[in-house]
Amino acid sequence: MLEEGPSRLFDALASILGLDDLIDAADALKETRASRTKAHKAVQDRLDSIREKLKTHPDERAAKCLEALAGRQWQLETVTELLSADRTSAEADSEIRRLRELAGLRGPEPAAVGGGSASLEVCARRAGGRCSYGRGKGAPPSGDPRESPGFSSS
Repeated sequence: MLEEGPSRLFDALASILGLDDLIDAADALKETRASRTKAHKAVQDRLDSIREKLKTHPDERAAKCLEALAGRQWQLETVTELLSADRTSAEADSEIRRLRELAGLRGPEPAAVGGGSASLEVCARRAGGRCSYGRGKGAPPSGDPRESPGFSSS
């Protein structure tokens, strides 16, 4: 048996000593390690592309995420907090800024609009359908002043 090589000797001793369960456990651990190593490699590759995107992003939260994902120990709690933070509090968000600007716009006063439309009605009646619409003299593009917005026949 010694002349047949170390693996034959191990097989014989393993069956005598009852090491089959330990061999099965070692094989299972080897498979688990291989699958986890493969998963870690995939995460590392994906993280490299995420880091590249974070480097060029203008948001200050991106810089903080990049800092949290630097090095061997990733600070995933910090990244989670940054990603789940209230986005409406971030003034740097351009869409929020545009919406706030639009919300702050003020239209004309209703009394001024009413007075303007009344003036247009008077003008239309006096001119017999020919009024100045700011583009020169004449009727609106449709030809009928009654089809212009805000015209009332009352």
